Amino acid sequence: MAQMNKQLSGVETMFIPTSSAHSFISSRLLREVARFGGDVTAFVPKVVALRLQEKFADE
Repeated sequence: MAQMNKQLSGVETMFIPTSSAHSFISSRLLREVARFGGDVTAFVPKVVALRLQEKFADE
């Protein structure tokens, strides 16, 4: 995005990261982390984390 803005209009783009409380986390990334045994409890409700754990327990 920054490169396109610069190329098309000369505008400099500045990205400011947000706190994790206001950020977006893709479901695909969460599923992948859970699939490989990672802990996703900080990102989803407990019931979702448990369901993901159950889903990938057999793999």
